[in-house]
Amino acid sequence: MLPEAAPMRCVHLNRLGRQCSAEALPEDMFCAAHSPDRELGSPEPDNSRPAIYRVVAFLLLLIFLFNAYQTVLEWLGW
Repeated sequence: MLPEAAPMRCVHLNRLGRQCSAEALPEDMFCAAHSPDRELGSPEPDNSRPAIYRVVAFLLLLIFLFNAYQTVLEWLGW
């Protein structure tokens, strides 16, 4: 009888180049967490920021752009 083969490790490499230590699925070369076949759900829109934060951010952007415009005009001597 032939000896049974050892289970294969997942072939996924992380950012440091280290191999995943999980066991690969029998029909795949990846573990369940790294299998490319699994469907990714669409992200839900993030409505956690109230509208007032967006308004304040827009006003701060306008103030910054106005100051930059005034500075450029001053440099040009207009």
